[in-house]
Amino acid sequence: MSETTFQNHGVAALLEKFIKNREFLRGNRPATLRFYAEKLDAFKCFLGDRQEITRNIVEDFLAYLCRKDAKGNTRNKPGAVNCYLRAIRVFFNWCVEEDYLIQNPAAKVKYLRGEHKLVHELSVSDQQKILAAIKRAEGNPGSRSFALRNGSIFLLMLDTGIRPGEVCHLRIGDLDLRMNTIKVDGKTGQRIVPFETTVRKALLGYLRTRKGIVPDDPLFEAGRSCGFMNPNSLKSIFFRLQKRTGVKVFPYMLRHTAATAYLRGGAHSSEVSRLLGHSPGSRVLDQTYSHLVTEDLARMQKHRSPANKLASR
Repeated sequence: MSETTFQNHGVAALLEKFIKNREFLRGNRPATLRFYAEKLDAFKCFLGDRQEITRNIVEDFLAYLCRKDAKGNTRNKPGAVNCYLRAIRVFFNWCVEEDYLIQNPAAKVKYLRGEHKLVHELSVSDQQKILAAIKRAEGNPGSRSFALRNGSIFLLMLDTGIRPGEVCHLRIGDLDLRMNTIKVDGKTGQRIVPFETTVRKALLGYLRTRKGIVPDDPLFEAGRSCGFMNPNSLKSIFFRLQKRTGVKVFPYMLRHTAATAYLRGGAHSSEVSRLLGHSPGSRVLDQTYSHLVTEDLARMQKHRSPANKLASR
């Protein structure tokens, strides 16, 4: 029996078991489950009746995803193709853990390299414009509660860099105002995230507008429905702020802004990674914010360049 042959199980049956495992034992959210189901279903269709999966087959699938359309355009960019590979690796790792496979055939398949895009961040002046707009809305009795909510969300995300999806699932009971921390349930499990006194004051101001709250209630209510927010309702908050201020802003931009600010302020990348909730050993931070290293080197070189010193003599 080959090390890369499924042990007495078909691919379709194992995919179904895997999704159930992620849902009921790992507690993955619906969006994450859809991600795995979509990527792995495409891989299953490519496999057809194959029961032995080799590294070459995985690489052939990635090449298939990179094929060009009739106009000569690549159907999937490297980032999109890498999402498929990530899902395949997780699936095969699970198969090995559950003894359905002896080894992961995708373990040594390399991610595609694509054009690096610099992350968007909010300047300090733009942050001040947004906060000023929120403060003006607080003066309107009809929108005061929503303005306090929006200000709390903005400052919490800016201070902690937590993901938009994590913000939507926060509960009252996750908040510890004595320790200035919040329990966040993210992609890599639960983590305790600290925040500063400015955020604490904003949260207290908002919570004073809420009545009869209990630990299981959402920390940030979605409009007048009083239910949990979803990514679309969070986006709409930032869309309205953008219209009122003229500042381009979206939820994930605050995560980038927080990470950039901490790295520029001298925080170690491992510390920022823990704050953001990256997987242990993840290189996401180094890859995404590598431009900061270049900027820091350029500043250092400008002031300490031996060539410049020599020319000035």
